[in-house]
Amino acid sequence: MPKRFDCEEDPNEFMDMPCQCDCGNWFDLNDGYSSQNSNKVICKECKDAELSERNDEAKEKQSFFKMQRFPDKVKNEEFSKTVLIFDENDNEFADLGFYDFEKSEWVVLGDMSFKMICWCYLPNPSDFLKTKNYKSDTHRGYC
Repeated sequence: MPKRFDCEEDPNEFMDMPCQCDCGNWFDLNDGYSSQNSNKVICKECKDAELSERNDEAKEKQSFFKMQRFPDKVKNEEFSKTVLIFDENDNEFADLGFYDFEKSEWVVLGDMSFKMICWCYLPNPSDFLKTKNYKSDTHRGYC
């Protein structure tokens, strides 16, 4: 029979494999969660905090920004990530573009000329696609 650990918080609770989280909370290893930010097992409270932080980041990525605020830079490059740029006149998606930090100017990938009002990051479907049953397809010219 494995030695049981008497939990400090509740003397009636026993743990087979006690672990202490970085935050100081004790939990049974079987009740721990894999951290998204490190290679550690964490308690429920820290897992909830990580999820909340990720949700906040996701909300930020779904927001619309004034043209005076620039998107995140691509690592080791002098330009930003590609974003959706919106037209001032019809407030609808106009084109894809990015910010060139070297030239200090916006670059639109299409050939249409328009006055830019705001931009947003491209959506990332990876979490969504993990939960749905989608069948891939090919486009014309796919080899």
